[in-house]
Amino acid sequence: PVRQEVASFVSCSLADLSHSTTKSVTVAGYVMSQRTLLTKKSKRMAVISLDDGHARLDCILFPDTYSRYKELLANNLVVLVQGQLGTD
Repeated sequence: PVRQEVASFVSCSLADLSHSTTKSVTVAGYVMSQRTLLTKKSKRMAVISLDDGHARLDCILFPDTYSRYKELLANNLVVLVQGQLGTD
């Protein structure tokens, strides 16, 4: 499981996201994988897979966010992600 040090920063675990009643969430997890994509305007964006030891979540990083944080997205590092919860 993700270290207890980040527990005070997250709004819920990845496993509890399906029960979340709020749209804005903060989660933590290990970066397990990432893939970059090009938008129609040829800007880079990414999809990263987070794992907190109990569940996995794919996060979409749109171009501005990806450009700002891409250096922090090494595999097996713990990251905090704040964003809007959506389903597909």
